[in-house]
Amino acid sequence: MSTLAPGELLVQLGLTSTLHLGTSVGTIAPIIRAPLHLDELDTALEGGLPRGQLSEIVGPSSCGKTALLYTLLATGTARGEVVALVDLADAFSPPAAAAAGIDLGRTLWIRPASVREALRCVELVLEASGFGAVAVDLGTAARGARLGSGTGLRLARAAKRSEAVVVLLADERVAGTFAALGLALQSVRHHWSRRGCGPNLFDGFEAEAVLVRNKLGAPGRATTVRVAAR
Repeated sequence: MSTLAPGELLVQLGLTSTLHLGTSVGTIAPIIRAPLHLDELDTALEGGLPRGQLSEIVGPSSCGKTALLYTLLATGTARGEVVALVDLADAFSPPAAAAAGIDLGRTLWIRPASVREALRCVELVLEASGFGAVAVDLGTAARGARLGSGTGLRLARAAKRSEAVVVLLADERVAGTFAALGLALQSVRHHWSRRGCGPNLFDGFEAEAVLVRNKLGAPGRATTVRVAAR
């Protein structure tokens, strides 16, 4: 049986198009990352959280999610960006946020009444553009829930158009395959200190962070992060 060259095959089929083998159409845009300035975690994340992608940070209470959220917002406002927090968990504390270095004058704080309203708020903020980071803290309200295909696709596409760091925080995974990156946290060690004759004071804890999903690289990378008390 004879073998036809690609050009001869097109002639046989009556086509006049040109066939190119081994070539790619267009170029792949580089992944831009926003560092958190936590060396171990930035290394595990290959430079930081990706822009234009939906990321997910999950874990039980007191695992470090809020501390990472404050770090994300603080580093964003320190770069001169405007950031947004959709706070369904109602856990945001302006005094603690200011102490963590967040510029409240560059922070939009939204307090929705339901999961559906929270996700819609994220879409609207992303459509408005101009934000360097947009986070939604679902707390325990979304336990057992998953993003529907329509909502997940809209959020992922809105994140790409906005070029912002978009982070969803919850007790357990909610975004599923719509998240480009999934980070699971678990507290592993608490740190206490005694100052003078006073009581022991809580200084913070160490949290294990594991990449449970990473469409942009290799999953499964783990690191330990020291989280200061807030």
